[in-house]
Amino acid sequence: MQLYISLLTRYAAVNSFLQLSIPDLPSYPICTPIPFRLRISTETKLVLRSDCTEKHGKPLFPAPPGASSQLKGTLRRVTEITVREHTRHKTDAFDLPQTLGLDNDQRKGVKSLWDVQAVVDEPQWIPKDKDRGIWKRSVLLTPTLLFAIPPSHSTEALEWQYELHLVVPFPGTGNDLKIWTPIHLSTTSASPESPGTTGFGLPLPKVYLPPVYWSGKDHDESVDDTGDISNVVNLVGTIINLANS
Repeated sequence: MQLYISLLTRYAAVNSFLQLSIPDLPSYPICTPIPFRLRISTETKLVLRSDCTEKHGKPLFPAPPGASSQLKGTLRRVTEITVREHTRHKTDAFDLPQTLGLDNDQRKGVKSLWDVQAVVDEPQWIPKDKDRGIWKRSVLLTPTLLFAIPPSHSTEALEWQYELHLVVPFPGTGNDLKIWTPIHLSTTSASPESPGTTGFGLPLPKVYLPPVYWSGKDHDESVDDTGDISNVVNLVGTIINLANS
């Protein structure tokens, strides 16, 4: 997966490139380290070669990040609940590295996998016009993510899927590099689960689901069931949060 974007400054156009590489798998197991590769390249505006890659002790704009801690990562969960012909959507966002429900030692381990220093390539001079040209700088980040979160789920009535969002911040308005990709999470175990369990060591709670959820044979179309639908939405959110805790 690759993303290209041209950044604009007050004086001239500069370029920035982002390439995201992830393992080519149909799904990714939860609670398992998953390696990522981020190749970030930037090109300056036209400058004199004597400017080098720094001027007055500051790197020329746009300077690529030096560590993955400078990135902004988010895992988004998009939930869809369908009750008869009614559909509701809910989106939750989890900052990366995702440490919800982990103890202190586990959090430190997950953060250490994410927070890596960049491998910096030598700056490349690209001549453009007489004594002027651009400096191209590239870095490689190889963070590892671990998703301690319920796996993706899909049924006729209830579905939630995940999206991985990454942002490379740059100074100025609208200059950030942004990329996202759907990511399907699966359980780490291939063995069948025992009836009445969530797969996370938590028993399914006994809950009330309104009649509109189960059957529509005798349902009066004129009845406003918005309240029942809202109850289902809130209930599903509660179950998901229990699995996260």
